[in-house]
Amino acid sequence: MKLTELIIKHLTHSFGLPVLKLIVKPNLLSYSKQELASFPEGTLGKDVFEFLNTNQMNLLEYFETHDVKHVLLNYGISDVEEAKMQFFFLGNGTYSIPVLSATTFCIFLLPTHIPEFIKAFKRGKKCHNLKDIKLQNYLFEKTSDLKLKLLNNY
Repeated sequence: MKLTELIIKHLTHSFGLPVLKLIVKPNLLSYSKQELASFPEGTLGKDVFEFLNTNQMNLLEYFETHDVKHVLLNYGISDVEEAKMQFFFLGNGTYSIPVLSATTFCIFLLPTHIPEFIKAFKRGKKCHNLKDIKLQNYLFEKTSDLKLKLLNNY
């Protein structure tokens, strides 16, 4: 593992997530990973289960809707993909401490990816504002329909 990846993982898991649990409202889902497995094929809920299963992950405690956003926005779980998702949020109007911190750190820790970050930022600007959308309410909808509806065909 590269030094940059170790720094990002340490900042995120040892510092960032514990601090965030103290200052942000939880984004919980009403369904467990096992319950998402029984959702109809093609729905956002089932696709979240598939994403978690494929990546050998569980729902991120306290930040469950974050995993939903990965599926909806088509961002993977690597450091660069996570950073691109944070830049999408910034472009989409989320000016929270977590997003501002993550994007700032990523500019310095992953400078070779700045063109990708700019593209993700611009993508976020073009899409409907997702900040106040309760993704929990969309789990039974077709993922493909949601992407057309919420992401302006992205």
